[in-house]
Amino acid sequence: MFLSRKLLYAIFLQENYDYGHLGYRLLMEYNHQFFTYWLIYGVDYFAGLFRENQKQKLKTVQLERQLTEARLQALQMQLNPHFLFNTLNMISSTMYDDVNAADKMMASLSDLLRKTLHVAQRQEHPLRDEMELLHLYIAIMQARFQKQLRVKMEIAPETLDDPVPSFILQPLLENSIKHTMENVQIAEIEISSQRKDGYLILAVKDNGRGIATEARRLSQNGVGLANTSERLEKLYGAAHRLDLRNREEGGLEVTIEIPLRGAATE
Repeated sequence: MFLSRKLLYAIFLQENYDYGHLGYRLLMEYNHQFFTYWLIYGVDYFAGLFRENQKQKLKTVQLERQLTEARLQALQMQLNPHFLFNTLNMISSTMYDDVNAADKMMASLSDLLRKTLHVAQRQEHPLRDEMELLHLYIAIMQARFQKQLRVKMEIAPETLDDPVPSFILQPLLENSIKHTMENVQIAEIEISSQRKDGYLILAVKDNGRGIATEARRLSQNGVGLANTSERLEKLYGAAHRLDLRNREEGGLEVTIEIPLRGAATE
């Protein structure tokens, strides 16, 4: 304070500033500067604590996201072998009855596996890409069951660019075909998509006998539905809905509702 006042008075007023006796002024200024110092120090200290707390929160969020992504990758790795083993087993059993059908199934499986390589590192992709995978899977199933399987598509054109979890419909279709074939001679499956109130709604309907247990328990049994349920939970949290219900006309309807998030990106 002494040096600054001396300098300012000399520059701007062209005179010498009488600061007084330094010993007395030191005691007078000390009380004022003491509290000013601790006020500034306290503000800086708590600002540092706040910054550190924000950093820790950010690290926690990043860690949780990494763990979620790792879990999603593990779920995908679990789903793909499950699908592959089931399909290969079906082809193996078909080969003894119909070599041509088994050959068609192998060709479709080859194309399907080739396409899955492109989506292996993506949790979401456009619905049109999902439908390409699904058509190849349907080709395998129709080569196996031929006229016993009828699949109808009701896909709204405006939904084709909407992002969906990769390989999300195949387990639902697989379960639908499996349980329907056990109870009827001709399985009729309908797959649909639509937008409603900011959500993308996907549905798989069949003409089987429906379910005899409550939907929550059923969704936890088997790799397909349990895997689908957990992936949706990891990706969308409480913003999604997975519903299984018996249809009035007979059969089961599985509905997925996920929030619309714009065009899918890699």
